[in-house]
Amino acid sequence: MATSSQELTEAKAEIARLQKKTEMLLTRTVELQDELLNVHKAEKAEREKKVEQPSAEESVGRAAHTGHTAARS
Repeated sequence: MATSSQELTEAKAEIARLQKKTEMLLTRTVELQDELLNVHKAEKAEREKKVEQPSAEESVGRAAHTGHTAARS
């Protein structure tokens, strides 16, 4: 049977182990959040780039549509 002193020592060791694990998990969480933020920034930049520089097909399609609408007016 474990004595109170042994139980206390074991409990303290378990607390220290859990605190270290919690710290490691928090560090990993921050790393993943940074990675996700970078992905979101890259996706946003890509979307903005596409809006600023439409493809040739999109430009022709818009011009044709605009011309068609103007001809009907």
